[in-house]
Amino acid sequence: MNKPEIPGWLRGSEMGEIIYAHDWTESGLGSIHTWPSNLQIALNIILLLPSPAILFWGPKLIQIYNDRCRDWMGTEHPACLGQPVGEFWPEVWDFLAPVCEGVMQRHESFIFDDQPLTVKRSGVLKEGFFKLTYSPIPGDASNHGDNVDTGMPGGILVTINETTELVRARALEAERIRLHGALQAQRIQLFEEVFRNAPSFLYVLKGPEFVFEFANEAFYQLVGHRELLGRPAFEALPEAAHDGIQHSLIQVMASGEPFVGFEQPVKVIRTPGGQSEERFVDVSYLPIFDEHGACQYILGHGIDVTAHVQKRKSAENALRESEERFRRALEIDTVGIIFLNTEGQITQANDAFLTMSGLSRDDEKAEQLRCDEMTPPEWTSISLRAIEEFKATGRTTPYEKEFFRKDGSRWWALLAAKQISEHEGVEYVIDITRRKRVEQSLRESEARFRAMAEASPALTWQVDVHGNKVYVNQRFVEMIGVAAEDLMPTGWHSIIHPDDITGYVAAFEQALHDRSRFRQRVRIKTAKGEWRWLESYALPWFTATDEYAGHVGISIDITDTVNAETALRETDRRKDEFLATLAHELRNPLAPISNALALIARPDGITALPRLLPVINRQVNYMIRLVDDLLEISRITSGKIELRPAPIALAVVLRNAVEASMPLINERGHKLSVFIPETPLIVLADIVRLEQVFTNLLNNAARYTEEGGQIWLTARQEGGSAVVSVRDNGIGILAGMLPRLFDMFAQERRQGIGAQEGLGIGLNLVYRLLQMHGGTIEAISEGKDRGSEFIVRLPLSEVSARAKSAEPEQLPSPTKGLRILVVDDNHDAAEVLSMLLESTGINVRVVNSGPAALAALPDYQPNVILMDIGMPGMNGYEVARRIREQPRYDSITMVALTGWGQEEDRRQSEDAGFDHHLTKPVDFKLLKEMIASLYRANPPPPAR
Repeated sequence: MNKPEIPGWLRGSEMGEIIYAHDWTESGLGSIHTWPSNLQIALNIILLLPSPAILFWGPKLIQIYNDRCRDWMGTEHPACLGQPVGEFWPEVWDFLAPVCEGVMQRHESFIFDDQPLTVKRSGVLKEGFFKLTYSPIPGDASNHGDNVDTGMPGGILVTINETTELVRARALEAERIRLHGALQAQRIQLFEEVFRNAPSFLYVLKGPEFVFEFANEAFYQLVGHRELLGRPAFEALPEAAHDGIQHSLIQVMASGEPFVGFEQPVKVIRTPGGQSEERFVDVSYLPIFDEHGACQYILGHGIDVTAHVQKRKSAENALRESEERFRRALEIDTVGIIFLNTEGQITQANDAFLTMSGLSRDDEKAEQLRCDEMTPPEWTSISLRAIEEFKATGRTTPYEKEFFRKDGSRWWALLAAKQISEHEGVEYVIDITRRKRVEQSLRESEARFRAMAEASPALTWQVDVHGNKVYVNQRFVEMIGVAAEDLMPTGWHSIIHPDDITGYVAAFEQALHDRSRFRQRVRIKTAKGEWRWLESYALPWFTATDEYAGHVGISIDITDTVNAETALRETDRRKDEFLATLAHELRNPLAPISNALALIARPDGITALPRLLPVINRQVNYMIRLVDDLLEISRITSGKIELRPAPIALAVVLRNAVEASMPLINERGHKLSVFIPETPLIVLADIVRLEQVFTNLLNNAARYTEEGGQIWLTARQEGGSAVVSVRDNGIGILAGMLPRLFDMFAQERRQGIGAQEGLGIGLNLVYRLLQMHGGTIEAISEGKDRGSEFIVRLPLSEVSARAKSAEPEQLPSPTKGLRILVVDDNHDAAEVLSMLLESTGINVRVVNSGPAALAALPDYQPNVILMDIGMPGMNGYEVARRIREQPRYDSITMVALTGWGQEEDRRQSEDAGFDHHLTKPVDFKLLKEMIASLYRANPPPPAR
């Protein structure tokens, strides 16, 4: 059923679709299709509005809103839709009630700017400010009956514009302006107070005459409380005109750039009528600009540092004396000496320490000798502990740590400190980098060995001079499942295979005694309880004093290698067995063929032909089957066989297999019982390959059952699988043979019926073909002479297919106009094939080499060429290529007849120009059918 189309007045928005899908039964508005036109128009308008809008409709003021209003509501949607406004928004009803009354009863409209409301949105009550409009929507006259004149509104159109952020921003701006004004007033007041009472002197000079506008008390004290305000600076203070002050002020006024001077010497008269004296001041002149950016004033600020300068000069003299006193003590070049303050910071260092640190005197002067910067982060805690000890006891216990050199490299130091005064201490430093590097190299060497041992997939171990385990790696513990301590010293003996323990331990003890290389294979028991093969290697190791300390070794898990070696030996044995069997199987049919030919060669041999020809035919067919099986298994194992799956009825496959096997079954006098269900079992399979599977199984049943035996062929469905059983009451299968029955070349050596017949590849071929079809095969037998059963399972196809019966097509006999050229260097083979073809009425010519074939073409003009590949001189590939190079021979069909049947051989023949590829010995019936099909497709023209 088609979904009703949404009305046009609801289109264009997501809320239109939601409103259309909403159940309006409980709202009192009724079905959406009965809504009045005024409601439809109003709703269409708000749905298309770009700002939040909502309708309060009807006496109950039912809420209907647009997309933007839904987004504004948050999680209150969709519960809000279709609900009375008074019930859903109780927190604002006190505000809404009189507004809605005025609109609905008095047709009034309302506008509210920045209305404060506390509204629940997304489940939380939030205060906000809103610009709101409330407008009446005319009612639908058709709904009032006789009360048309009442003109009552049908509802209220509400528009919502939240101004919360704007209101708050305006409030914040007003408060900021208020605070700024108050702060500015406070700043001015504070500035004036600070200006007057500042301990440093301050004054303001105006204009190029540098007239005093202001001076604080500190400046008056400096210049002797002379009259300053309103007077040019160098008129009021003439002694200052020669101190460079005037030049500096002119520069500031002209450039607008401040001036800063330290320890500036100035002449001042500090008492009226007194003598001028030299003072030292730190002074700065700061330009003050008017609104046009011009410098109109200069603020002078300074500090009288005369006392500081005097003290500094005194300290410099003391420092020079101190430096001289300690200079010689610091000249020692094997011990670094550094002086520290109470915080542990370096105040002075001798040349030896600077050399150790890669620093210079310039670095020292630049105060770059900082313990915190020279100490790597990981040594900070050690340094802090030493400082705490120094503060508590006045000395430090000798300790070691690293320092950074200036170039970023590190060096090791042995340090010891002693307090020499209340504010100073001395620390003696010895460079122990070389010793620490030797120790580090030893530790790294041991750690590297440990890391390599732990990371190695091999089992790594170490024994002492007595052969007791002193170390095993984690891989050893994980594999054995025994704690490392339980393996020491001789607990490792318990994990060795009982058959290996004596020889392994003896060889190991001999290696310990001789202090020689050790190598031995051994089986050990793992944590999983399985025995694994290990190859152990060990070498003696010696201490630095050339003292023998034991052996270090590894053991590698070689179980897979040992199993592969065993499998390789088994494969080699099977190969030898296969070659012997192949020779045997090829000699068997050759013997009766040879004897039959001897009988035919006798003068009266013609009379024996009716009896001998079936014998020869059977033996030749047997040899063909052997070769075909070999080729098939080769194609499958090399991945060159390609299935052509299609939905087929399993019954058709089974009947074809029965038909192919009946000659052998009848020959052996067996009774075959077949049960195939009426319900079609459809499988997705290559019909040719599947017939090959069941023909092989039926032939095996016939071959390995004594004459007059019973064979059963049944098919059934189990779940999603088709199950086919081939059972016989023959010689059975021995229990030891069942696990490897489907292996390549697997054969049961037993005297009797069917024993040692075939190459042992038929069941392997069946197994592989079923695998390619997604199927399985299982062999069941109770033992010797108890018969056997082979159960095949194939997945059923989902495709239903009608059973199609195809009448065998009658092949027309080739006409006399068909010409075939046979090319084969084997004269006998060519002659016999020619006789067979001529017996069907075909015109045949035989040549025995490639050049002869090319020479025969212009005169004979064959329709078909049957050509061998492996001819001496010019082989079949070369002949085919030369023929295809001549366009006048394009109509000739070329068929390769060869003993080479691999996929690569077929590809080469196709590349050379052959149209078909048949393997020897060719099935003459197949050859006739192929020639007949060629005739039907392209009847030959008459010979000229």
